[in-house]
Parts: sequence; structure tokens; C-alpha cells
Amino acid sequence: MKTLYDWKVKLIIVRGLPGSGKSSLAKSLVADPYQIVENDHYWLLHDGTNYKYEKELQEMAGWWCWSEAFRRFRTYNLVVVSNVFVHRHIILGYLEPAKRLGINVEIMEPNTPWAKNPVECHKRCQNGAPLEFIERMAKNWSEVSQDEVNAFLSGTDEDFIMRHPK
Repeated sequence: MKTLYDWKVKLIIVRGLPGSGKSSLAKSLVADPYQIVENDHYWLLHDGTNYKYEKELQEMAGWWCWSEAFRRFRTYNLVVVSNVFVHRHIILGYLEPAKRLGINVEIMEPNTPWAKNPVECHKRCQNGAPLEFIERMAKNWSEVSQDEVNAFLSGTDEDFIMRHPK
């Protein structure tokens, strides 16, 4: 498949429950914190420290994160998007343009002992996500492997979104 560009760039998708260690993992992967994009960044107020989540703007935060991630490829060869990514279709939203642009994609999850434990994640969660919210995410979690991502990007698996539809 011919892509639009022959970039030597990489997008790393870090996914996991709130409090699982996504941000820490993302920070360990890059030298410059501006290489990391998270939905949480959308909720930071102008002072950069106060956080104000508004449920009705959640979709806007997702779109902001997506556009900001691809915009940062104008400056960086490596961009990390660190979000929950519970459902496959959200990941697909990043894979489709990456495929067209020839961007390599790696998918990672924190390997902390508590990463899949909603109660322990809730204890460590920095943004105040309610336990019920984290438990619902864990229940609806869609597994995604690097092999599946690679198959989609190479054009050998166009049914990425159809498997494990929950």
C-alpha cells in the first residue's frame, strides 16, 4: 500500500484504566513532555494546574486530543497518546490516519500490578474518576494486540473494528 508520506515517525498509544499508570508510562517513553497528549490536558485550566472536567464536553476532549496528537508530528518524530481507550473504535480513529500517513503505531498498557484492578486504580487515580466509572470501563474493556494493530496498518486486516465489538 502506498502512503502519502514516507515518515520515520511513531505514534505510541498508551491505554489503561484511570490510575493504572498510563501517564507514568508515557513520561518514561519521551524526553519532552510536549510529546505526550492526553484527554486530561484538555481539562487543565489556563494556569496549567487546576483541572475542571465537564461530562458534556467529553467528546470535544477526544477530538482535541486526536487533532493535537497529529499536529505534534509537525514538530516531533515520536508522539505518545495516553488515554483510557476502552473501545476498539476509539483506537481505530488513530489507526486510520496513521495508516494513510505511513506512521508506525505501537500500542502499550501499563504493567503495574494494579493495572486491571478498578479498586486499586481508583486509589491511585489523580483526576478523581469515581470508582463506578472505572469499574464500568474495566467491564467494557476491549483487548487489542500489537499484532492486530500491525495487521490493520499493513492492510491485511480491514475488520479490526468488527472483532470484540463490546
